[in-house]
Amino acid sequence: MSQARLSDISGVPQTTISGIEGGKTPNVIIANKLADALNITVNDLLSDKQTT
Repeated sequence: MSQARLSDISGVPQTTISGIEGGKTPNVIIANKLADALNITVNDLLSDKQTT
């Protein structure tokens, strides 16, 4: 999923998503919005493991 699409469905600015992908840790509110949009848990979102 593109950053733009995730931004659209989560309401999180694309610049914030880019920062998270670059290594910044999201705050609790942002993490919850992203996890909800991706239909995953916050733990899954913050996990270092990457699934394919």
